[in-house]
Amino acid sequence: MAANTVNRWALRHYRALTVSTVIAVFDEIERSVAGGQSGRVIKSLDEAYALASRFKNVLYRYPFFKKKHLRILRAIIDRCGEADYKGDPSLLYISKDTIEEWCISFYILPEKIAWYLEPLVKLHILERSDRPKYEYKISDRFFHLIGRVARYLVEPVDTRRFASMMAVASGLSSIYVVRTAIRVRLGPGGVKPLIPWFLKLPMIYTLAGLKPGSNEIDHIMRLTRVNLVDYYFTHERERPAPIELWRSIRAEAFEFMADNQIIEAAVPEGYRLCRPWIKVHEEGVRRYVRRLREKYQRRYR
Repeated sequence: MAANTVNRWALRHYRALTVSTVIAVFDEIERSVAGGQSGRVIKSLDEAYALASRFKNVLYRYPFFKKKHLRILRAIIDRCGEADYKGDPSLLYISKDTIEEWCISFYILPEKIAWYLEPLVKLHILERSDRPKYEYKISDRFFHLIGRVARYLVEPVDTRRFASMMAVASGLSSIYVVRTAIRVRLGPGGVKPLIPWFLKLPMIYTLAGLKPGSNEIDHIMRLTRVNLVDYYFTHERERPAPIELWRSIRAEAFEFMADNQIIEAAVPEGYRLCRPWIKVHEEGVRRYVRRLREKYQRRYR
């Protein structure tokens, strides 16, 4: 693909491709972190951690939860770490006393606590307990994903290692929530599921670098391509985005890419993107193309 072109097919299918990529990211990470296996494109645990850290703080930037939800979620993540460190699965169970303590600690009225816990249940972070003495249980899927990393909250570790693992924990919880929200069709406030634009736009910039006739993506996010994507959304679509709104979205997207080291370095043509980020986008494209092919085969069989 020439440096001054953009993949129009990827732009037209950006909704499906971004969803396919989020699913690919979660599947690859879960297979490595929780399953102890190599993924299709992510071949090691260190690479899975590196990819997860690219999604850190998504939950703090976007209103999947309000502030008090996040405080409960932090307490749940800490419990996962302690349960993994001690090898004590009973810590995954949430008693009525614990819920009362959450109410006191986080200034939540007891009659309102169910409202705060409801999205955590819908997103399969919590589930109803199978033991009569407890109200809830942290889901096995969430625990297996987060526990191994969250143990660094309770296990003594070098401060630099601690910071890097907390970035991984933040990324794991973020991608878990975004992926599950897509699956259960739950967005902020119960509206249709959304991938936040500060995350979606970097994905679109990346996917627009898809090379014709292949699943390979240009690892340089070229400024000419970025400008063409911006022009598409502000001028070419049937309902173009207001330019000043797009400026704000673009600025937030670039801030997210820089903070999370999705951008590795500036080069004369634009920005070099990190390799795990590129690889999962290529996998997202492959999955989407495979689904399209299967759909047409069924239709014309």
